[in-house]
Amino acid sequence: MPVASLMQIKGVGKKMADSLIKAYGSEEAVLSALALGDVDGLSAVPGVGGGRALSLVRAFRVGGGGWPLKTEAANEVFERLLEVIRRYPVTDGGRRSVNALVVYSDLDGVSRGFSRVKDSVSLPEGTVASVRDALSRVCALKPVKRPFFDDRVVGAFSESAFERAHSLLSKYVSVALWDGPDDLRRQEGKKVFLVTDGQEDVSAGDDVTVVSGEQLNVPDVVPEAVLLPFVQNKETVDALRKVSECVRNEPALSRFTAAFNLEFLAGVSLDEFDEEGRVNEGVVREVDKALNVSLRLVEAVERETKAINERVGQRLEAEKVTVSASALLNLAAGGNIEQVMPALASIVEEEIDAAVSRLKTEFDGHDSLMEAAEWFNETYPVKANLEAAEAVAAASAVEASDVCFRRISFAARKLVGKRKSVDEALAATYELDLFVALGVFARENNLTEPKPGEGLGFAGGRNLFIKDARPVNYSLGSKLGPNERVAVLTGANSGGKTTLLTLLMQVQLLAQMGLYVPATEAEFKLVEEFYYITKHRGTMNAGAFEESLKTLVPLASAGVPRMVLVDELEAVTEPGAAASVLSVLLHLLAESGSHAVFVTHLSQEIATRLPAGVRIDGIEAEGLDENLNLIVDRQPKYGVVGRSTPELIVRRLFHTADGQEKEAYSLILETMKKDAAEAKK
Repeated sequence: MPVASLMQIKGVGKKMADSLIKAYGSEEAVLSALALGDVDGLSAVPGVGGGRALSLVRAFRVGGGGWPLKTEAANEVFERLLEVIRRYPVTDGGRRSVNALVVYSDLDGVSRGFSRVKDSVSLPEGTVASVRDALSRVCALKPVKRPFFDDRVVGAFSESAFERAHSLLSKYVSVALWDGPDDLRRQEGKKVFLVTDGQEDVSAGDDVTVVSGEQLNVPDVVPEAVLLPFVQNKETVDALRKVSECVRNEPALSRFTAAFNLEFLAGVSLDEFDEEGRVNEGVVREVDKALNVSLRLVEAVERETKAINERVGQRLEAEKVTVSASALLNLAAGGNIEQVMPALASIVEEEIDAAVSRLKTEFDGHDSLMEAAEWFNETYPVKANLEAAEAVAAASAVEASDVCFRRISFAARKLVGKRKSVDEALAATYELDLFVALGVFARENNLTEPKPGEGLGFAGGRNLFIKDARPVNYSLGSKLGPNERVAVLTGANSGGKTTLLTLLMQVQLLAQMGLYVPATEAEFKLVEEFYYITKHRGTMNAGAFEESLKTLVPLASAGVPRMVLVDELEAVTEPGAAASVLSVLLHLLAESGSHAVFVTHLSQEIATRLPAGVRIDGIEAEGLDENLNLIVDRQPKYGVVGRSTPELIVRRLFHTADGQEKEAYSLILETMKKDAAEAKK
């Protein structure tokens, strides 16, 4: 049953529901996160954590109820299946999404899963390759690093305006409470923002931006703050755009289209900005020119002044022009160089012109150099007006800052409020990764869609945990074999009985997860609880028998369809009581409508007590090969007691022994033959 409220989910109380709603903004948003399997986001909510987040996702997906896997061994098979599936997503988030796969107890959930896998399997190979290539470039978003911007300052004349500005902006820029206009004038060289409370009569210069405190927003003053999540995660954002293109170009991926609302990125080039949100060098030519002037002009003017004087001196010597001491004194006293010494004036003027030409070339003809000739006093030695050059450099810095601010603001206006779209696209990317991975998992393992029926059965079943596993056929009440849903499995040691139990659990679990199964043909019937009890769980202490009964007897109760797999019952009960317990359990399970397989070596004891509706199957050892290895037919035989292996094992030991040991093995073989003959009488 679909979950319509958080309080319907097992384990969610009012306190947790309130915390989730506070974190996500609404109950609808929380339910959406649960549907998407947003384990990372849920685990970040105070009081939730990773383990509980995963439990919540699973509980939501199974309709709010409890987890159907009731034993440790059943959960181990489930977790190992998840490990296998986790090999196929290409993103960390996709691999984490595998954790949110669940075991459904309703055919609607199972059918939705089958439909998803079918759509994934049908994707063209080229689409799968391009999508997985794009997905492989997606990473989790990095936490935003906020730089402090010291090229601007924010101030206010009132306490209320200051408090508003300080609460919003102090993590990014300096925010001050000013006494009056004099404080404004002291902010030379910085971009100034004056925040008002709407009541002051403010008169500010053209270089001051006045902002009402009520309308103040971070992007007004620090547009870089909007850019930071994008530019610091540029590779992932670019990868998301590529994934979005793949989704929109493939109709079979239309289910994901709505989550990729990234069209707003088309008008923004993140390459223009560095990780602090500043404009990169080379993006805006005028900015680069202005910054070059601001950083190097004064030094260049000093250098050219020295060069002018050196070249004038060289020319005076080369052209044999003599400058008298009286002329130098006259020039030093402020005399006009043209009147004092016309020849020198001509040389100085020519060298100043040459220096200005070099400066214009060096600074790429920036407009600030139009009056550069006036920075050099036409006297000798030539002196530079460095204050004028410094003023130009400062103005150029402001010019570059203003152009960059406008460009950053333009990009920020396109990105403001869009971080959520990136988060949604990232979550959808992980879901897409899982979607594609399930198809690859099915194709590479030759899985098939199981059909709902009256029992569990398969043809060509292969245990996914074993490399190159031999295919087997088996049925518990399905159309693929006998009608009995309960069976006793007997036979050879190391013959594959435990492997078959694990395969049965794999097929039933995968089917109820809405996934394809490892068989050429398969049928399943829904169960509500899974029990897998293995022999190594038993301990033969004084209370083991009592605990075994407490575990096993409730499984046979009617009303709840179950899958019950027990590996060697005699290992978890008192040896003498095992046959009696087993015969009663088999009878009750056959009447309850459950599917069950009990592995046992008590073939002779059970064969004489087999209840109606229960069959005995066998896996037989056929003999020894030329190397004295056991030959086992791993295909179970219906209605046949499996031939056990002790005699074959003794025979192998007999052939490899010598001396007295060989005689002992010979005696054991003779005794076993006599016992077998007596049993047949």
